[in-house]
Amino acid sequence: MKAIVNLSREETLKARYNQPRVSLEELRGQMERHRQASEEFFKDAKNEISKRGPRQMVADGIAEAEADVREGRECPIDEVQREFKAKWTNRRSKSS
Repeated sequence: MKAIVNLSREETLKARYNQPRVSLEELRGQMERHRQASEEFFKDAKNEISKRGPRQMVADGIAEAEADVREGRECPIDEVQREFKAKWTNRRSKSS
């Protein structure tokens, strides 16, 4: 899908009206597949929480993060924070 940028009103309307059309049957099929996928996801999530319990899931996550720190592995959050800081630093240096 292409982005529409800085077009006149006529060009914007033309681009909007020339979008591919989806039949009602296709739309219903998409909605049904989405509904089924959502139900399956939430069912799986609920089963996982019910098996271990929400407190145990949090405790397991904390224990896993602590093990990563003890063994010198990076926690995913550290990596995300480092990437964010790098992007922020690059943006600030470009604007200066």
